[in-house]
Amino acid sequence: QAITGGNPLLDPETADTLTFGFVYTPEFVPNLSVSIDYFNIVVEDTISAGLPAQQVLDQCLATGLDAFCGLITRGAGGTLAGGSPGVGFQSTNINIAELETTGIDVQVIYDWDLGEHSLRFDYAATILDALDTTPGPGLDVIECAGFFGNTCGSPSPEYRHRFLATWNTPWDVDVTTTWRHFGATDVDTAAETVETELHDTNNIDVSANWYVTEDIVIRGSVLNLFGEDPPIYSSAGPALGNGNTYPTVFDTSRVFVAAVK
Repeated sequence: QAITGGNPLLDPETADTLTFGFVYTPEFVPNLSVSIDYFNIVVEDTISAGLPAQQVLDQCLATGLDAFCGLITRGAGGTLAGGSPGVGFQSTNINIAELETTGIDVQVIYDWDLGEHSLRFDYAATILDALDTTPGPGLDVIECAGFFGNTCGSPSPEYRHRFLATWNTPWDVDVTTTWRHFGATDVDTAAETVETELHDTNNIDVSANWYVTEDIVIRGSVLNLFGEDPPIYSSAGPALGNGNTYPTVFDTSRVFVAAVK
């Protein structure tokens, strides 16, 4: 038997963050800005859902660490299945995991002056080198950069970008087209499934702002203009949501939004 759920004795997670980068604005290309930033984030004492009882028992026997053995309470005669309160495994949330992620962020901005109107190009991308989780002391590292599934959860592509092209017209109207690219990811349990990946996606959004007066702005936008279908994962496994996909990550429909300010 096991006790599952929350834990009022949890401690705050702590993180060490290292970032460095540079911004380059070449004189020979006016209005161009290039920035590259490296990041490394290590989160210690990460709050993890309670470890399965079998894993707690196995690691206690293998390592003798209190991090695992301290989660076991035996009853009279050493039983783990007694009906006495508190006997069994503590599988509540616990500060036991570690999370580390590293990668590079890139941004390129270029303004093109065309007289009465202008164009702005804005490219931003993330190259994910590592997204590793250590569930507990002595346990194997789970590598999730480029993966999704039961263990890794939502997809974490090794490359993704957003590219905006904005036209500032001479008629008090700005029009922006956005290209969102989300790289392909592999399932973390490929040996147990039919499909092995979620394919990459490319979504086009279009938005416009009309500055009617100094006090009135009319905005309109269409997300996923061409109605691209999200990648589908039909194999049994992760709890994905409606339609066997990750609706918090991928657009599942074409959306029109309008507002007046």
